[in-house]
Amino acid sequence: MKIAVVGAGLSGLAVTCLLSQVVPVGCQIVLFDEKGVGGGASGAGAGMMHPFAGARSRLNWRGFEGMRATACYLEKYPEVIVQRGIFRPAQSAAQQADFVSCAEQFPEEACLRSGGLWLPKGVVVDLPLYLSRLWERSFEAGVVFVHKRIETREELKDFTVVILAVGGDFSPFRSLFPEGMCLKAVKGQLLELSWPDDQPPLEHAFNGAVYLVQAGKRVLLGATYEKEWLEETPNMVKAREWLLPRGEALLPGIQQMPILGCRAGLRGVTPNHRPLIGRADHPQETWLIGGMGSKGLLYHMLFGKELVQRMGFPIF
Repeated sequence: MKIAVVGAGLSGLAVTCLLSQVVPVGCQIVLFDEKGVGGGASGAGAGMMHPFAGARSRLNWRGFEGMRATACYLEKYPEVIVQRGIFRPAQSAAQQADFVSCAEQFPEEACLRSGGLWLPKGVVVDLPLYLSRLWERSFEAGVVFVHKRIETREELKDFTVVILAVGGDFSPFRSLFPEGMCLKAVKGQLLELSWPDDQPPLEHAFNGAVYLVQAGKRVLLGATYEKEWLEETPNMVKAREWLLPRGEALLPGIQQMPILGCRAGLRGVTPNHRPLIGRADHPQETWLIGGMGSKGLLYHMLFGKELVQRMGFPIF
């Protein structure tokens, strides 16, 4: 058996890593990506994870399951966690009321602090490092990486099974998506800022109209949510215009911090903002996994396991 996985982001690496532990001896797994491991939107993200994404801080669909599934792997690589605890400042009286409701429903997961909601189990992960750890585990199990862009299922006709985990870069495969498996590519950008030497580090991450996380002397401010865009590459002018004023409201003085760079990536988003997995409309066995949007870290292991199980492999 030969299995091809197209896409080396969170979803693709989760599936690759899991498959590499359960496939029969002699089965070959090949991972394809033209941008390298974590070279797309997954590697460009800030790595913030908690189960209450969204302005109203309601529990995300299967949010606790996703947290548990990802936590099992984060425990294997504790060095990838750069911050623990996330604070959500209230932007309005209505949002504060939503935060009160969240804290009352889930007292072990959320509690009120002056001006907002505290999520003690929220974490910030160094995504490039985490993705490299998943790849190392896959490589040690015999997975082969090919630095190549795949645009048609026919390019992989020699493979028994193909898994498409292409994130926001799904356009070449749109015809393979069954009815109801609709995706839209949304562009996200963040800024890398230099934290002042004379300032103490942030005690925790912030998640408001924008998010703010710190790793050493770098601060990541994100992210834009661009439904209309012309290019996938970073647009520093647009990122500055959108992010810096919102960042200033979150942390006064941030507009004076030197900008080190800008990251960008395309995220695949479904109409109901829930991930999808399923069998593609193709005579050769082809599977799709995507639609993680900005919650790839929350969902990648949970749905990676479900896909592997649907393929007929046991997950222990």
